[in-house]
Amino acid sequence: MGSTASREAPVPDTPHPGRFDARELQYLTESFRDLAGRHSKKDSIDAGTFRRAFDLPGLVGERLFAVAQGDHEGVEFSNFVGILAVGLRGDAFEARALLFAMFDLDGDNKVDENELRAMLNHFPPQGDGLTNEELVKGAQAPLDEAQFGRWLRSQPAVADFVLKALVPPVRSRRPVV
Repeated sequence: MGSTASREAPVPDTPHPGRFDARELQYLTESFRDLAGRHSKKDSIDAGTFRRAFDLPGLVGERLFAVAQGDHEGVEFSNFVGILAVGLRGDAFEARALLFAMFDLDGDNKVDENELRAMLNHFPPQGDGLTNEELVKGAQAPLDEAQFGRWLRSQPAVADFVLKALVPPVRSRRPVV
């Protein structure tokens, strides 16, 4: 995986082995086909469909899509499963890498004050009573990925907000009679 302007997601080229059992992978495959079926290419999920499935506001949703998309026209199956693996079964380092890629708007491997501010303006108010501007100033940006991780640990609601949205979309099924 190379660094690109869109910052590829910290996901492999193939779905995470061992993260999901066969039944779960079948469900994710069906979910992906349902979402990709709404796109003319049918082998990837387009931005609008992805953002409706993973309901994150404004720039946050755009950045999750950009990171999941990588260098492709849409989100391909391996990145779809990889993003869900990070969100549902990933460790703290994988979550940090995903969030860092989302916040690093210009792809320079640093998160500066403007990037923090831009992203935080699309988050709900944090439960600790701090304003977004106080969060930005307290971060002492620019931050590399390790520093960003330390800042995230001090602001767990930021990671929780994104990671809680990474639940496989549930499509309604007709009951079998």
